Amino acid sequence: MSEPAWIPIFASLSVIVSMLLAMPAVFLMVVSFASRRHPRPKFIPLRAKRVAVLMPAHNEAETIEATLTDLMASLDEGMTVWVVADNCTDDTARRAAELGANVIVRSDTERHGKGYAIECGVEAMSASPPEVVVIVDADCRIDPFSLRRIADIAHDKGRPAQAVYTMRPASDALLSRVGAFAFAVRNVVRPMGMKRLGFPVHLAGTAMAFPYPLLRAFRGLDNHLVEDLYLGIELSLGGRAPILVEEARVESVLPTHQSAALAQRQRWEGGSLKVMKTHLLKVLREMLRYGRPSLLGLALDLTIPPLALFSLLISMNGAFALWLALEAERLFPFALSMIPAFALMAAVVSAYRAVGGAYLSAAELVRVPLYVLWKIPLYLGLMIRGAPRRWRRTERGEAK
Repeated sequence: MSEPAWIPIFASLSVIVSMLLAMPAVFLMVVSFASRRHPRPKFIPLRAKRVAVLMPAHNEAETIEATLTDLMASLDEGMTVWVVADNCTDDTARRAAELGANVIVRSDTERHGKGYAIECGVEAMSASPPEVVVIVDADCRIDPFSLRRIADIAHDKGRPAQAVYTMRPASDALLSRVGAFAFAVRNVVRPMGMKRLGFPVHLAGTAMAFPYPLLRAFRGLDNHLVEDLYLGIELSLGGRAPILVEEARVESVLPTHQSAALAQRQRWEGGSLKVMKTHLLKVLREMLRYGRPSLLGLALDLTIPPLALFSLLISMNGAFALWLALEAERLFPFALSMIPAFALMAAVVSAYRAVGGAYLSAAELVRVPLYVLWKIPLYLGLMIRGAPRRWRRTERGEAK
């Protein structure tokens, strides 16, 4: 008796999907392993004499005072702080000025967002330009050593320098701690692995140091929800790939409320998926045209979806392949579907060994699927409404 016509079609579909998922999963596993294998390089960079810290701020009155108090106390000679109060309806500007920052009040409701605020601040410095601009978000904490280190490396190398960016859980709740761990996989484990494999790294959005001429020459941040990811890719394509400075650290706190956390994730992940769509083929084309193998790593990194979405896709594919195995005795699609599944598990375990102990116990690691379920509404929203088209400030608790 011949098998139904739909079986070969479904089996072929499962094989294709498994192969597409296996590529980024295996690459994530390799990057995760590489992040733990080699010592950090050490060198003394040429010291930057004029450094401007640029802080874009939209209604940050509740957080900016504590941030600026720490920051102003840690400034070296030749460092200044600029705050762009972007379309604020609170007293962000007044509080920043009282603490000694140079304040620019920007009011333009049609062009609203972090990218516009950064460009406004950079232009305001042009009368007496610094050597280096360090962009720091208003809710972040960066220590004096890290601030000086990324500024000096950017000045010495003529390229952007990025500190390692981590998030503290907003509470002791499991979802908050799993979210902080997932953030660390994206912003600690993956950049370290990419660096040690010789591939470009992404910018993280805060604690980013740029030579002033390089940042001023760049335009187009305003239309991108994840302007840091877009900017890092464009700089890598132009031969000025960002440098990860592993000994420099910056920290923030995840949003307190679940609705705010979901909104933040929707902006990050929707924007990341959009950049994947717009830049993956461009990176591959530049790699082939100019024979730059380092761009292959950047392209592969772009194929990695957000961790929860990746887990969901691999699980759904595995369940579909298992159904084929049970219903139609097609074992090969199921065996192939296990490749991305095991690769992702190996990557997560390796990442946990590297950074996860700060967020989760080993027993809690098996409860990570709850985080995936929590984010299903986010992905449904992205499917129905698409990625947000405008930047919106995330409501959050005060950084401490």
